[in-house]
Amino acid sequence: MIRLRLSFIAAAFLCAASLPASAQTQADRQIAYSEIIGSEYVDISGCTGTSIEETGAIVIWKVTEITADGKETAVLQDEKGNVVRIDAGNLLKKDNGACSMIPLDTYRHLEETYRKKYIDSLNRHTLRKGMPTELVILIKGMPDERKAYGRDFQWIYRSANGNEYLYLTKDGQLAGVNRTVRK
Repeated sequence: MIRLRLSFIAAAFLCAASLPASAQTQADRQIAYSEIIGSEYVDISGCTGTSIEETGAIVIWKVTEITADGKETAVLQDEKGNVVRIDAGNLLKKDNGACSMIPLDTYRHLEETYRKKYIDSLNRHTLRKGMPTELVILIKGMPDERKAYGRDFQWIYRSANGNEYLYLTKDGQLAGVNRTVRK
């Protein structure tokens, strides 16, 4: 089994951010969701319509409510009183870069750890050569497929428009990106 070295924060975020396998019933999901009410998040991809790239500064969103009317919806409010509704699953897991809501404490830790070197890329939701694996995962999500090539790795992200191939070193750094386009 291929294992990439992820920092503790990435591993903790990815593990804690998933619903437990036992949370099959709506009641179980509600219990899991109730634990995030009052939590604060930063939107790095535009889920709320106010990504860091668009606003130029982080916007902190507080989870005020989770509604379960057929589909779990998170109600979030920012410091100015703006309210948005998003799929609550976006707060609990990362799914292929579609929507990235990062807990505020995780974002602050990443800011402190990587300073300006990679945080600007994270805020713009773009990849950068040399970027650590944990930031790649926050931006792109987990890959659809992983392959080992000697001591290095290839992560494959599939889409209807083509595939994206990310190449990572044995040390967990992004070495390159290649995209194919379907015609």
